[in-house]
Amino acid sequence: MSSAFEANSAARGGALYVGYSIGAEVRRSSFCNDHASVQGGAIDAYMLDDGLVVTGTTFTGDVAADAGAVWLESADATL
Repeated sequence: MSSAFEANSAARGGALYVGYSIGAEVRRSSFCNDHASVQGGAIDAYMLDDGLVVTGTTFTGDVAADAGAVWLESADATL
């Protein structure tokens, strides 16, 4: 399944916040012009046991005070 995230905003993870979970996977998606006032313009991943896996995905114009596209904290990632 593919998804498009455009012009979303939040304090953390402008389009997607994933926290306190086993893990997460994002496939064939696009993140465009998302904004976070704190961290992770497009995605904020926090405390993921099996990490974050992102494949076939584009990030364009995503901004945040910390980490333009993806913010990781206590999580591994495969991008």
